[in-house]
Amino acid sequence: MADAIRNTSFPPEDDSRGARSVVAILDEQMARGELQLTDLGKRLLESRRRIEQSGVKLLNRQELDRERIERRGGIAQQ
Repeated sequence: MADAIRNTSFPPEDDSRGARSVVAILDEQMARGELQLTDLGKRLLESRRRIEQSGVKLLNRQELDRERIERRGGIAQQ
């Protein structure tokens, strides 16, 4: 699965610009037998599917880093 995720952008680009979602890419790889997920991986993928379908905007790398720092009480870890 690491290779599948490594070959996709993080977070995925906005679909309005023609980018494919991580869920779609992983679904295709599983259908071709190139990828097998653990039970945890399946649950995480299903969560990601629900988030994408809801239309909630995903955080970009900077927003994710800022959120992480805020949740750690303003302390950035390296």
